[in-house]
Amino acid sequence: MKIASVRHRLPDRVLSNDDLAALVRAASAAHCSAAELDRLERRLQAGFVLSGTERRHVAEFDAPVFHMTIDAARDALEAAELTANDLDLVIYVGVGRGAVEPSHASLVQHQLGAHSATAFDILDACVSWLRALEVVQALLKTGNYKTALVVNCEAGMTDFGQFELQSSSDLDRYLAGLTVGEAATATVLTADGPDIDVTFATEAEHHDLCMIPLKNVGRFAPQLSERIEPEKFYSYSTDLLSACQILIEKMFAETPWLIDPDYDISLIHSASARFSDRLLEALKLPADRHFDIHRDYGNTVSASVPLALSLAIDQRQITRGDRVLVISGGAGISIGLSLFTF
Repeated sequence: MKIASVRHRLPDRVLSNDDLAALVRAASAAHCSAAELDRLERRLQAGFVLSGTERRHVAEFDAPVFHMTIDAARDALEAAELTANDLDLVIYVGVGRGAVEPSHASLVQHQLGAHSATAFDILDACVSWLRALEVVQALLKTGNYKTALVVNCEAGMTDFGQFELQSSSDLDRYLAGLTVGEAATATVLTADGPDIDVTFATEAEHHDLCMIPLKNVGRFAPQLSERIEPEKFYSYSTDLLSACQILIEKMFAETPWLIDPDYDISLIHSASARFSDRLLEALKLPADRHFDIHRDYGNTVSASVPLALSLAIDQRQITRGDRVLVISGGAGISIGLSLFTF
């Protein structure tokens, strides 16, 4: 399978850590004393330092965002020298969405005019893009499909962020949401290329470490409903990332093509720059072959890896024929690892 093209779109607005701290302080003022607001801001800024977050692209609140996906998709099709009529599959992989049903892929299909395609969503938190590559590769091998478009729109994510905090201790679960950045990406995949190596693992006992619960969460997971706020992103990041690292190290030790992998550049889901650095050290992977985007773009959820791939291509850090190592992890917890030739 060939990655024929990858393109991205970003909101124009860039927020610094100080901008985010000011928003949180203003939203929390009704609940916190002046002293507690100071503690909250100090702890927030310290959290940004630990994660390595410096800035992120964020759309204006309540502004339309889905057009970014369509623009990225049209760019990707043009770069691949294809049209919407050439598509057999349209797959949406974003956590960001405006409805549970119908599939957001059907909206993309409609707006692109991809009349010959079939459309559906794949949702697996931050590993959704890599999960889609595995599914597309399997579908292309059936011979029933030749060309696929994988898209997301991790924008409007501020709707899930918790800015109004009761105290500084709320950052234990809501800090990660304040490191989120926004982006839309589009990836065109075709059948004319070598197989990608990909493997996944899930440790479901950690499912409650990171979540965006719906309003009816109590009916499906009553054990969670008393300690979370519906439609707000929470993550116990220290425990989550520790569990992710343990599982990733185990997978590297047990997967033959990951033992001393041959590659030119590595892309890690950018949940945290510090986590990526720590993981590279633990896996004994060279830091000078890693392309990190967290400091400038934050955690862009399922767009993280394709955004990094698109930026690396634009900056000529990746060229045709390069071997790319992908390490992706997210809520679930699910880990996806891949090695492919671009």
